[in-house]
Order: sequence, then structure tokens, then C-alpha cells
Amino acid sequence: MATVKSNYPEIARGMDELRGAFNMHSRGRYRTLGDDLLDVLAQAIFDQTVNYQRDPDNTHFRPLAPSTLARKRRLGYPDTIGVETGEMLSMPQLTGQRTITPRMASVVYGENESARQKAEWFQEGRKGKQPARRFFEINPLFEKDMETLIDEVLDLAVDRVAMG
Repeated sequence: MATVKSNYPEIARGMDELRGAFNMHSRGRYRTLGDDLLDVLAQAIFDQTVNYQRDPDNTHFRPLAPSTLARKRRLGYPDTIGVETGEMLSMPQLTGQRTITPRMASVVYGENESARQKAEWFQEGRKGKQPARRFFEINPLFEKDMETLIDEVLDLAVDRVAMG
């Protein structure tokens, strides 16, 4: 006699876990996939902006005006575009204010109004004073790292379900 056995309860349990993917613990007890994705985003923005001096479309930033370079050098700041005091592109500002739900992870730039104002000027520019230099956007570096991270976390979730 042939029998048919279903593993529906295990599949249903796995689907329930995956529905809450952004709240799923990924690497540490208090870390979620949403936290990890937003950390990857912050690092990708930092790398793109500070290390590569490019916007999310991979276009080099317009150079600093000679007067800006002279002022930065006189005050001992680096020549790096977007870096003066270090506040605007610091990790606390890039990780900002987060909202993480089971189906969504979002971030609002900055911890304080001063940093938000500097970022707005940098992002949008100031007519006649500073060209726009977009930086707080998703870029290809983030998308690649995000896909890798999601694959790792989903593999962990599937393993957990398989092990019961």
C-alpha cells in the first residue's frame, strides 16, 4: 500500500518565519535582518561618498572651489569632498533614525537637525554657492551586498526550519 506523507506543518512554520524577515534575528541575539541591511546601506553610502568621492550613479563629485580648498587647508580639514568636521558622514548620522517592521526597513538620515541641514545642502546644493552632490540613496554597491546578506539570512532561516 502506498502512503503519502506531507511536510506541510514544517513548510507553514518556515513561511511564518520568513514573513517576518526584517524582524528575523540574523547574526546576534538583538540584531535583525532590517538592522543588518541598514548597516550595509550606511557603509555603502560612506564608501561611495567618502572613499570613492562619487554619487550613487558612480559619477565623480564636482571638484571643490579653489576658495573652499584653501579654507579647508587653512583650518586643517582634509581635502575630501563632504568631510570637514566629520559630523555629516559619520556612521551615527548615516545610520540615522530607523523604522523596522516585519516587511519594511527604512531610515531617516541623521541624529540631529544640524547634521540634517548639512546633508540637505550637500545633497541638493546651494544656488551659486555649492553644487548638488547626491549621496543618501541606494546604489549598486548596496544592492550587491544586500542580496548576499538576504541570501545568508534566508539560508539560516531555512536551516532552522529544517532542524525543527
